[in-house]
Amino acid sequence: MSTEKLYSIARRVNTAFIFCVIILVCLAVVIFIFQSFRSPHVKHQPTNIVNASTDEKIELGSFQTIPGTTVLRASLMTGRDIIRYKGGSSIYNYLFYDTSDGSSRWLMPGNKTLFVSTIDLSEYSGNKGKSAAVVLYEIVDSDTNGDNELTAADRKTIAVSDPAGRRFTRILTGVQDINGHNVLENGRVLVLYTSDSVLKAAEIDIETHKLLRDAPLKPINP
Repeated sequence: MSTEKLYSIARRVNTAFIFCVIILVCLAVVIFIFQSFRSPHVKHQPTNIVNASTDEKIELGSFQTIPGTTVLRASLMTGRDIIRYKGGSSIYNYLFYDTSDGSSRWLMPGNKTLFVSTIDLSEYSGNKGKSAAVVLYEIVDSDTNGDNELTAADRKTIAVSDPAGRRFTRILTGVQDINGHNVLENGRVLVLYTSDSVLKAAEIDIETHKLLRDAPLKPINP
């Protein structure tokens, strides 16, 4: 066999080898991208964080800074089959971390209360740039409609805490819906809500978390 034929065969083998390497690299890149998209954005946390039972899926969301504070907050989400929130994130507690002193705390013991909404209210109404003054929670503690689930259809409780998750206090019970809220300049939180089909107005002192006023609004004339 001539030298030219040997060179030609060698070039063909070399070209085929390089082509195979390129194909393998491309496959590896495709597999890596596919696995990246399949991986969840929030990793499962070790169960010793919440002392969870082995038959319960526990996830801790990413920490977010509460406006105007040194406090970070992350939501605890569960995947229980019996008690769950349909149509939204299943949040059952919050973990707070204060960067100023390295302390951490849970908002409340356990994970059997459903958080329907969580609202950071600033110091004065209409000024979203102000630091958070109080956190307003709309929660469900029990199955009030008998469907064996905790959902937004159950009667709710309105609670508050300070921005660092301290002094969590339940204020109003038997709530059907929150119709509005505002921070007043007199240091109170105004909450408009419906209970037993009656629209009411409640005022909560930000400093003491005491209910100072709770009265129905004037109904429409028949």
